[in-house]
Amino acid sequence: MTIPNRHWNTVSISTNKTIDIRSEDNSVFISAFRLPAGRSADDPLEALKKKQRDNLKDQYNEEAFQFHDCNAKHFTCKYQDVLINFDGQQKRTISVYLEDTPRAVGIIALMAPDTADKYRQQAMEIMLSAKNAVK
Repeated sequence: MTIPNRHWNTVSISTNKTIDIRSEDNSVFISAFRLPAGRSADDPLEALKKKQRDNLKDQYNEEAFQFHDCNAKHFTCKYQDVLINFDGQQKRTISVYLEDTPRAVGIIALMAPDTADKYRQQAMEIMLSAKNAVK
């Protein structure tokens, strides 16, 4: 992923292929990860929606959790943009799913609703700049 300016910091790159990025003021956290084996472009996103329904229970709203097409340079992708309660605080969550890889990639941005206007565009640019590092 491409970091647009010095206001974003790579926090960690782990051996299990996750990358974590934070905004300089710590109001936005972005994490990229590979989805479990068996999840591929051939699988519909229905399994993911079922998992969200199971995990979020009362917070899950079919209309709010719709997938929208997005325009990543290197992948076919879908995204969701929703408000959820996370650890007792309301957060805006933007989830991008890059699909045409052997194992799909998920990228999630968590931000406070009051900073969403400031950071949404930059967060989307970072997430949609993903490239597959495996040749």
